[in-house]
Amino acid sequence: MLQLIFHRAGCLIQPTRIDFNSEELAAMINVAGVNRIIQFTAVLRKHLEDARRDPALLQLFKQMRQVTYAGMPLATELEEWVVGQGVPITVCFPCLVHAHPIHTLFLTSTNRTTSAARNVVRLFPPS
Repeated sequence: MLQLIFHRAGCLIQPTRIDFNSEELAAMINVAGVNRIIQFTAVLRKHLEDARRDPALLQLFKQMRQVTYAGMPLATELEEWVVGQGVPITVCFPCLVHAHPIHTLFLTSTNRTTSAARNVVRLFPPS
């Protein structure tokens, strides 16, 4: 993944702490120009809940190119709210398939731009 980021002239921004607050996220977007984020669900959930109360933060999320979370599912109510607000959200989960004598790692993702897309899972890379 890092090779892909650097190949496309991207950069990584490290927060001051693993559980950084929403003000720091807003600064990353406004000052550093962050337009894609990939976060563990527990970290992203806090920012999305803050966006429910802060219209300016919600607007920043809506302007992102991609908001991706992984590790565990979001609460259904919060996920539906985010999709309904037009945030470009994607869920991403790795799946390990055991097939003797090899193990294969598939990355599954769902682009949640509409409620109808909830159960659509794609393999990455496409076969």
